[in-house]
Amino acid sequence: MINLQIAKAPTPEVSGEPRPKAPLEETLDWLRSEVWFLPVLDQRGEDEILGYNAHGCFD
Repeated sequence: MINLQIAKAPTPEVSGEPRPKAPLEETLDWLRSEVWFLPVLDQRGEDEILGYNAHGCFD
């Protein structure tokens, strides 16, 4: 779902104004449909991803 007002808004570089944020519910809808159900391709555990070793220290 794309917010047409935001899509048609001038870019910040041109207008000098910050781009308006999408409403929270619209952002959550996009996350639910596009991101949350993607397959997890990285089979490492949470500690491995964060960089902790077998002794609980950060490497």
